[in-house]
Order: sequence, then structure tokens, then C-alpha cells
Amino acid sequence: MTERLENGVLDMGLLLEPVEISRYHFVRMPLEEKWQVLMRKDCPLAEKERISPSDLAGVPLIIARRQSVRNLLENWFGNVAEGMRIASTCNLSHINQSIMVESGIGAALVMDFSCNDQTLCLRPLEPEIVSGCVLVWKKNQVLPLALTRFIDYMKTSLALPTEGRRGEYDDRGGK
Repeated sequence: MTERLENGVLDMGLLLEPVEISRYHFVRMPLEEKWQVLMRKDCPLAEKERISPSDLAGVPLIIARRQSVRNLLENWFGNVAEGMRIASTCNLSHINQSIMVESGIGAALVMDFSCNDQTLCLRPLEPEIVSGCVLVWKKNQVLPLALTRFIDYMKTSLALPTEGRRGEYDDRGGK
């Protein structure tokens, strides 16, 4: 998506953190995505309620291709990071990851989603990893009036009292 923003194909995009946003104005969304392990139901780890880094040591993993996300996951693995066995990297498409997991390539580290597959299941990570989302647009870009109004609406809507980083934005000296 950042490539399409940079090339002017898109005026705005919703990006999953961690992501480099120094080239963009942004509005941090009050949405948090929790990371999970997507695996086959016949995987021995499927019997566990939560999955720790040591549980995944030696398990073939399907992880995000984006380096900032890989760094986040490697940090979560901590001192067992050397035991990571990366079978494949891909974008964050649940469809692609589900197909690879179902075919037996490995377990995937994914964002929580509604998994209605008969052969797959999700288990939360312990300790938990949570990622935020940012609505971004290029700095020094003239935006259509409708998009400017949408951004102003989002800022106003998100200016309500919230906890932590929610509602944070960076735009022409904003909050």
C-alpha cells in the first residue's frame, strides 16, 4: 500500500503498525489488532489455550514479509528467536496464509480474524502482541476537498476522551 501511496495511485491508506510513517501525515485509529497463531486443528499446539515463544521453537512458521513486522515478531520470541524456523514469508493476507497452513507448510503468525474453517484454528499469543492502525496520507500533497473533510471528521471524532495513543494524529501541527 505504501508503494501505491508514494506513486500517487492512492491518496490515503490504512496501515497496520509497526510501519514507518515519517513521510506521512497520520491519524492513529482507536483500533487494536491482536496477534494469533493460525494452525491446523490436528497440530499438537491446537490443544493449548495460549501459545508462547518457546511453544513455537522449531515449528515451521509463516510470517509477514515486511521487515518491521518481522522485527516485532523476532522481539516477541526473545531469547528463543534462534529457534525460529521460518518456512515462508508473505503479505498479511489471511486467505494466502490459511491456504499455506491448511496445506501443511506451517503455522502462521496472523492478526485475529474470524476463522470459520473446519480444519484450522487460532490461538492467542502469550505474552500478547497488539498492533495499532494508522490512517495515512503523503505530506505536502494537495488533497481533494472530500478527503480533507473526511480527515477533519476523523480527527474530530477521535478527539473524544480516549486512553493511551488513541486519537493521536500528526498533521500540520496537530495533536
